[in-house]
Amino acid sequence: MTESESSALLRARHFAALCDLDASGRAAGLAALAGEDAALAAEVARMLALDDEKEGPIEELRGEVAEAAGRRLLFAESVQELAPAAPERLGAWKLGEKLGAGGMGEVWAAERIAGGFTQRAAVKLVRSGMSSSEIVARFERERQLLARLNHAAIARLLDGGVAPDGRPWFAMERVDGEPITDYARARELALAPRIRLLIEVARAVDAAHRSLVLHRDLKPSNILVTANGEPKLLDFGLAKLLEPDSPETATHLTRSGTRAMTPAYAAPEQVLGEPVTMATDVYALGVLLFELLTGELPHLRRAPTTEGLADEISRETLERPSSRVRRAAAAGASAASSTSGAFGGLTPTRLAHRLEGDLDTIVLAALKR
Repeated sequence: MTESESSALLRARHFAALCDLDASGRAAGLAALAGEDAALAAEVARMLALDDEKEGPIEELRGEVAEAAGRRLLFAESVQELAPAAPERLGAWKLGEKLGAGGMGEVWAAERIAGGFTQRAAVKLVRSGMSSSEIVARFERERQLLARLNHAAIARLLDGGVAPDGRPWFAMERVDGEPITDYARARELALAPRIRLLIEVARAVDAAHRSLVLHRDLKPSNILVTANGEPKLLDFGLAKLLEPDSPETATHLTRSGTRAMTPAYAAPEQVLGEPVTMATDVYALGVLLFELLTGELPHLRRAPTTEGLADEISRETLERPSSRVRRAAAAGASAASSTSGAFGGLTPTRLAHRLEGDLDTIVLAALKR
């Protein structure tokens, strides 16, 4: 890759991250970027300004963005072509359709074809080309952590092993469901059922903590609710042991380069690279509860860099869920109508009144720095 290509990719990445934000979001993102590279921030600001014009050289700019994106796509496709095909069978399991892929693993639907009985699972396999010693160690750690857990609301570990090409894998309970927030929204759940769902999730997290396992990535996509209304906690890929003498604990508490996280649900200490504790998961539960109670996230974190996120967090203020509901209702009739339809027919006024007191206090306690 040439220097000019590298510069184009950099501009394209930041332009893509900011172009769909509102004015305040763009300003915050550009300010964070300017703190790192003032010249790059100026170039991105110019691109954003041109993007707002009805006519002008933005088409050329968009061509540059498309070209950069195309190069990345071609590179990804070439890597995929070189990657070996997934094995048809791993241990007692026959692989089916690919369900998804994350930073270090691929997830496949699977059926047991040995042992004289039928069983469905989701098999997680280290991605091709990602079999570095660190990735394999992290993957095997996830498998070990799952083996420690036994709770009805945590997807169970069923099996594990090593593929013929040396990549580790494990099979876990396959969960067919919807992210917890989507489930509540689609069914327009009333307040009490939303709280009951979160209580079950909190009990699962508590069970993990009692086994000295910290999840570190609690978010809706990792909490699926089945058709029977049962929440299931998934994906312990970022989990860690709370045992002070564990080698994994000593390593990951001190290495700033391992701050993998989901910014909207991450506790401040995760963003700032500080030590994490059980309070880290409690914070994420507070974000989830706020979202279930109001339909919105407690904070808008838009910065594209860790440094920008840290700056946003330093300026964040806590707002009571009841106050957020009243503010949304005051913003207009459409917001009030949306809130009413999403909470079992409660009007914004009645919903805010129901949130006052204990629920407000619990959320603020969970989100406290």
